[in-house]
Amino acid sequence: MSLSMKEKKAIIRELKAKYQKAKKKRKKMILDEFCSLTGYNRCYAARVLRAKEKQAEGSARKKRKRHRIYDESTMHPLKKI
Repeated sequence: MSLSMKEKKAIIRELKAKYQKAKKKRKKMILDEFCSLTGYNRCYAARVLRAKEKQAEGSARKKRKRHRIYDESTMHPLKKI
């Protein structure tokens, strides 16, 4: 039985919150069930269930600008070299 990606994502949404709040023994049972449903490798499945929610598209991180080492008076001679 092969699940579509939409079905897998729905299962992930359902089990993620339960998995993150569960104790170790319960996590093992959830992980076993998840692996049997999706066919994912156990290590990958655990990573998927532990993952934090992605940032909203509009709130992407700002790229930090690199600080200049040299000022303009020093850059002119360096460009000649």
